[in-house]
Amino acid sequence: MQQSEIVQMLDTILRRAWLISLIGVLSALFAGWQASTETLPQVARATLLIMPASSEITDLTLTQKETILALAQDPLLDARVVKTFRSMYNVSADQLQSVQDRVTISFNGDLFQIIARAETAESAVQLATVWSEEFAAFITDVYTQDVVLLRRLEQQLVEANQQYDRSQQEIELFLSQNDLTAVDLEVQRLTHLVGSLQTLDGDVVKTLWECGNRLIVIAREARRTLDALQRQVTEVGATTLGENIRQTNEICALLLSQPIALASESNSFTIPELNQIITQSDSEYQNIQQAILTHNQKETSQIYQVLAQRLSIARQQSERLHAQYDRLLSARDTALLRIEQLSRRIDELQGFNSMTRIAVHYLGTVSSVDDTVSDRRVILTRASLGALIGVGLSIILVLIFELRRRRLSSAQLSSRSD
Repeated sequence: MQQSEIVQMLDTILRRAWLISLIGVLSALFAGWQASTETLPQVARATLLIMPASSEITDLTLTQKETILALAQDPLLDARVVKTFRSMYNVSADQLQSVQDRVTISFNGDLFQIIARAETAESAVQLATVWSEEFAAFITDVYTQDVVLLRRLEQQLVEANQQYDRSQQEIELFLSQNDLTAVDLEVQRLTHLVGSLQTLDGDVVKTLWECGNRLIVIAREARRTLDALQRQVTEVGATTLGENIRQTNEICALLLSQPIALASESNSFTIPELNQIITQSDSEYQNIQQAILTHNQKETSQIYQVLAQRLSIARQQSERLHAQYDRLLSARDTALLRIEQLSRRIDELQGFNSMTRIAVHYLGTVSSVDDTVSDRRVILTRASLGALIGVGLSIILVLIFELRRRRLSSAQLSSRSD
């Protein structure tokens, strides 16, 4: 685009400046009027004092303020306000569905300010009052849930302490009766008696078996010696046989009906002597086996049965009393563990509540018929935007019409020259 053309366009804009200005003014007036009609005319202001409930903390933290502002915009609060407002002032659902676009909020130190807008001053005051009261109740509900839980835990702690005391008393009463100690001593005494009988019986049986085995060895050696003599083998095993007979007569003297015959101190035996030794060894062995059988049957004797039965009964009583004692200990330990858990949870909640509890106080509501500063800013902003849009559109239209006029003029000059 040449410089002359730009100058011509600027000249055109200047020549149509009155029109552009008129369109800009009209656009600003229209936008401002539209903004003013959209803004509810009546305003009411309510104030809440929100501060920490603990005297040790003086100011709200930034996080607490952000949380409170977020709760103020929560849909649950909006629903509570709408429900309460409808029920109190007989407003239909079509007339009021939400109040979020009618209420603005802000913090000024510990003061929480609510600005409510409505068609009438009375409605604005009512809305600001209802919203403030519901918001105070909403904040209280949110921040006092731990207080309710704390009271419930404290009651549970009292009950747990009572349960612990009852369990401890039951344990002391149980031990004072000495039933468990007496039964345990009886079990020990009977176990010792039965064990002593079993030990004594075991030693006797062991001796009987040893003597029986010695008699078998003597009979076997006597037969081997007899066989050697009959086959004319001189003194085979004679020395061992004589020594075994002397040892057996000494060890088994109380168990043998009579000592095994030993003709002389010499280590030689005749055939008749060997036959006598074999016969006597076999006879004594049979007596030993009968003694072993009789002694084993002794375990079923009356005294053993009585002791065993008394021991079984004592053990059952001991198991029952120990199980009862274990149940008492378990109940006491469970109560003690419950006390520790509740105490730790209560300490945590008390420390948390001292830092996070918030007190909300409703200070009051006032009405105002004048537009607020924010309303004027909205209207001025809309008017300014309208003016800019109007000026811009009017400049574009002026330039378009000017270009069209020039093209028509050029076409007419060309047709005349032809």
